[in-house]
Amino acid sequence: MKLFVHLLVSALLPLSVLAQPLITNETIEKMYFDDFTDETQNWPTLNEANIKSMVLQGSYYMERPGSNKSRAVMPSFPDVSNKFMIKTALLLGPGNTDAQTLGILFMTQSDGSGGFVMEINRKQQFRVRGIVSSGQYITTGEAGWVKSKNLVSNEFNKIVIKGFAGKYDIYINDVYNFSFQNASFKNGGMGLLIGPEAKGKVDYFYVYKLMASMPEVDEKEALAAAMDSLRKENDSLKLELSTHANPNVKDAEAAIKILQQQLEISYKENAALKKKVTSTNANAMKMLLQKVDSLEAENKRMLQVIDMLDAKTEETLPENPTNTTTPINKEVGKKEGE
Repeated sequence: MKLFVHLLVSALLPLSVLAQPLITNETIEKMYFDDFTDETQNWPTLNEANIKSMVLQGSYYMERPGSNKSRAVMPSFPDVSNKFMIKTALLLGPGNTDAQTLGILFMTQSDGSGGFVMEINRKQQFRVRGIVSSGQYITTGEAGWVKSKNLVSNEFNKIVIKGFAGKYDIYINDVYNFSFQNASFKNGGMGLLIGPEAKGKVDYFYVYKLMASMPEVDEKEALAAAMDSLRKENDSLKLELSTHANPNVKDAEAAIKILQQQLEISYKENAALKKKVTSTNANAMKMLLQKVDSLEAENKRMLQVIDMLDAKTEETLPENPTNTTTPINKEVGKKEGE
């Protein structure tokens, strides 16, 4: 049971680097292709004081002089669903600083409420972050930057980003590097992001519709299944307690009743939240996940009681909260909001 809940929470929250790709057995269908072999109308030509971009000799050239902020450059491609693949090749040009960056935007929201960017720099590093806040790093290095032996200097680096229903895999020069999960967006735009004082080129930009022969689990359905499993587990734990001859059984049953009340309240709260949550409401989804954490923590406490009884120890039972309406957080001894 503990393993099931752990897997559920892992499936919903953003993850650090994983050992293997999340998306497998996929097929793709061509959507938008740009080789920059002629005067493409898909990407803007800009000639301003602090941003320049144009099709130049078979590449899309960008320059960001005289600014301390990154700049997004968006094509005329329509938004795509969260089942997509982007193939491109990026080259950072020579410059006055190694801090130059060039990146790929994906799942960007037209109202500016979110999206992601995968960036590279001249130090053979990459990072993935949310675009709402510059500090919303998904990769875990300093300022989000992670060294990759697959990145090469002074050459085009091939980048592939695969997305499937909130799962994302990133490949650098045909080698898998990173995965994360975030189911906040069902559709979004794509584009490029050039950093301050940077110069760069894009060799091509291909977008595909991605289809994968793998189960797609809806987050709300998975949550409902977890709730049902927790309730069944509670019934099983109470039955097991009734068979114990240990003198602490009555105290244990009292503890379980309190925890059961908390589970019942949390279940009702989750049912209400499920009706309110939408695919683009990140705050509601976050609240939903916090409730799952609370339920997991409560169930662990029940299992601890059973383990103590089985071991016939003289340990005292876990201290019961006086406020039975407040779910227990995963941090031992703390309640939500503390």
